Amino acid sequence: MKSFRWVMLPSSAVLALGLTLSRAQTAPETPAAPAPAAEAPAQPAAPEAPERFLSLDNPPPAQTPPADPAAAINAEPETAEERSAAGIVVFGSDGILAAGDRAKEVVAIIGNTIVDGTVDETVVAIMGDSTLNGEAREVVAVMGNVTINGRVRGDVVAVMGGVQLGPRARVDGEVVSIGGGVERAPGATVGRGIKEVGFLKGHLPRMDGLRAWLRHCLLLGRPLGFGENLGWAWGVALSFLGFYVLLALAFGRGVEKCAETLEQRPGYTILAAFLTLLLMPILTVLLAFTGIGPVILFFAAIVGTLFGKAAFITWLGRRFTRPLGIQLPVVAAFVGGLLLTVFYLIPYVGLLVWKSSGALGLGMVVSTLILGMKREKAPALASGPAGPGPAPAGIGFVGAAAGSDVPPAGFSGASPDVASLPERQVPQHSTLPRAGFWIRIAASLLDAVLVGICSGILNLDDYFLGFYALYCIAFWALKGTTIGGVICGLKVVRLDDRTLDWTVAVVRALGGFLSLVIAGLGFIWVAFDPDKQSWHDKIAGTTIVRVPRGTPLI
Repeated sequence: MKSFRWVMLPSSAVLALGLTLSRAQTAPETPAAPAPAAEAPAQPAAPEAPERFLSLDNPPPAQTPPADPAAAINAEPETAEERSAAGIVVFGSDGILAAGDRAKEVVAIIGNTIVDGTVDETVVAIMGDSTLNGEAREVVAVMGNVTINGRVRGDVVAVMGGVQLGPRARVDGEVVSIGGGVERAPGATVGRGIKEVGFLKGHLPRMDGLRAWLRHCLLLGRPLGFGENLGWAWGVALSFLGFYVLLALAFGRGVEKCAETLEQRPGYTILAAFLTLLLMPILTVLLAFTGIGPVILFFAAIVGTLFGKAAFITWLGRRFTRPLGIQLPVVAAFVGGLLLTVFYLIPYVGLLVWKSSGALGLGMVVSTLILGMKREKAPALASGPAGPGPAPAGIGFVGAAAGSDVPPAGFSGASPDVASLPERQVPQHSTLPRAGFWIRIAASLLDAVLVGICSGILNLDDYFLGFYALYCIAFWALKGTTIGGVICGLKVVRLDDRTLDWTVAVVRALGGFLSLVIAGLGFIWVAFDPDKQSWHDKIAGTTIVRVPRGTPLI
């Protein structure tokens, strides 16, 4: 397209600086004063140096306006009022230039531009409509329509929008509509023709609803809001709510299982959601070589997210329906969906709730499937290859011989310390009193001070968290406690009373980062959990107990 120029979102600060520099006059350097011993020959008086920069308090003398009208339009504004209106750039509102006013350019982002005066350069509206009743060099609208009823010295462009030329429209350049159409009234003139690109030729698409959602919802950090042209957003939200309620009605037992997983294992569920989102792009790349693999994965993610969202609102609704004696998952889903919709209306919170609830719902589905497969695998291992009966060697020695405390030959399934003792002599550490929130915090602070001192001595303060995690992993795996735990009389034990090995210690440490990242909620959970377990305890299947006084911990 000939003589078409894009003007990309200038800022008012850059425009003001360019305007000042364009009028700057370079002052000659003042010669150094001659030395007193040598008198310089008399020189003619030099003319007074002009000011280096023009200021608003000292405008230049009036100039005779040029005879050429086009030169008059392109001339720089000379009055203080004109210089102060060098450019209009707005975000989330309308850029308006009244009749008789003049500006360098008018730009509106997620807003409309309405120009009745004179614009030296370009009128731009992004996600908005551009209306020109005065005069400008070029007019552009992206995701919006252009209405011209004045003079445009260059081109008119509408991207994903249409162009309407009024009876007084005069376009010296070209009119281009991409994804829309052009309506031309009698009397409108176009210098270099009209181009329509797209399947909506002859139509002016309206995007008022999308722009209203961007302005009243997205810019405020929420998926829903109240305002004009937002009825479609409420229709979409209510349609999804109805779909989730139908899922709860059709698959009530599955939805309840996912809700129970979040209730019983919140840390495990959050970790599953985090790992699922982390591994999804990696699996997509790996499955790309199979051709159809990414499509199947994408479809599974969509189905899992929708089902998980239904499970999440059911879990949320159960907080209110269960105290009332209502056990129907469909009622819980409806109540939870209404409550979640209220959260969607809160600025700067609704968008976070919307995204996190979907991710957590997907984690609920994934964790429920994993736990279900584990439960199905456990009876198969207990029954053995020949069906129900005594467990084979390597699985355990409970019931290997009636009344016998001796494990069968070849026993290797339990950890060495448990296998070397008769079953009734295995220490039941998990039955000891559970440690509360404050004593655990005290032990952790002692460990943190110790690790902080060591990292400071080594000048490795930036790696404090890494050193702290390695310190905990090593002490947990080797001694079942840390130095702070020894001082406070605490010990980390597994719920099944097996040895706390390196694998469990690493899993517990990684789970600790998850407990920490969400405002430390995973650690605070101990204060409210009936089992006195943090999120990383629930993930690793561990707990912290208070050992009797005098019990050696090292």
